[in-house]
Amino acid sequence: MCPAHFDNLPEEHDANVLFYWFLDEGGELGIVHDEEKARRLRDLSNVYSSDQSYEVVEAVEGDSKPIHSGEFLGYDISQAMNSSLLLWGLPASVPEEQGVPVRVLANIVFGAFSEKLNGDGLFSDIEIATRCRSALIALQALEPNLLEGDSLEKFKVVGLFRI
Repeated sequence: MCPAHFDNLPEEHDANVLFYWFLDEGGELGIVHDEEKARRLRDLSNVYSSDQSYEVVEAVEGDSKPIHSGEFLGYDISQAMNSSLLLWGLPASVPEEQGVPVRVLANIVFGAFSEKLNGDGLFSDIEIATRCRSALIALQALEPNLLEGDSLEKFKVVGLFRI
């Protein structure tokens, strides 16, 4: 979850001050670099937003090593280390319209790769994540907008670590 404004707290409360820091530094992508502030905002978010669960996650391209030591969660397929194709998991299926063979193929691909997602909804193996990305790009080439309105070439395999 990305943090949200704490409407029930004063603007000068540490939680809201850190929220505005997050907006300023993170911008549209929500990527920040001050680990200490990020951890503090996470802690406050978990206290004052009891309906959500917040974590600090480091994203690295491919199998690059993380800067911070953290627990490896898995590999995502992400654009700009923010927009995830796996956020909600792979689609269970798409409607198979008569005469549209790509839909049959899509359902086979989604089923095969969905089974490979770990408990965090990510791939544990970079090779599987890379093959999934390639398969999704191929499906998108056969039927534009099947998954995204934009080119899937912009999406890269990204390692995620809980810090």
